[in-house]
Amino acid sequence: MRPYPSALLIMALALCQSPDVTPPAPARHTRHAVRVPGTDIMLEAGWELLQTIDGQCMYTVPATWVVSDDRRSARQPDGTTSLSVAAVETNWSWHRSAVRSTMLPATVLEDTDHRLWIERRDGQSWWEHVSVGEGGRVCAADIEARPQNRGPEVVQQIASSVRVSHGTARH
Repeated sequence: MRPYPSALLIMALALCQSPDVTPPAPARHTRHAVRVPGTDIMLEAGWELLQTIDGQCMYTVPATWVVSDDRRSARQPDGTTSLSVAAVETNWSWHRSAVRSTMLPATVLEDTDHRLWIERRDGQSWWEHVSVGEGGRVCAADIEARPQNRGPEVVQQIASSVRVSHGTARH
C-alpha cells in the first residue's frame, strides 16, 4: 500500500523543519452567539435556553448545569451556584415595590418599567434577584453564588437572560 502524497509531504516538512522555528501562535477563542428567533436573547456557545415547564418564563444557563425536570431550577454541578425561577400573576408596580422593600440593604442594578435587578453581597457569597414583568405576569429569578468558584460574568449573563415567555400555552 502506497502512502498518500499528502502524508509524504507532511512527513517531509516535519523532518526538514529546523529546531529554531517558532511554533504558530495558538488560535484565539472567540465567543460566538446566535440570536434566538423571536426574542432579543443572544445564546452563546456552551449555553442553553430553558423554558419553565408551564411555558411562562425563559432563561439561559451553562449547558453543564444540572436542571430540574420542571426547569424551575438549575445549579452548577458542584452546587456553588444555583438558580430558581417562578412565574407569578401580579401587578408589576406592587411586585416591584414589595421586592425592593424586602431586599434592603441591596444594590439596585436595574429598575425599569419591566425589569428589576437587585444584588446583595456578603463576603463569601452573593444573591441576585431579577423580576421581569409583562402585563399581569412576572417571572422572578433568584441566583445564589459563591464568587470564588464562578465568576460574576456567569451570574450576570444568567440574570440578564430572564424573560417572560411569549406565545405559549398557559397552564
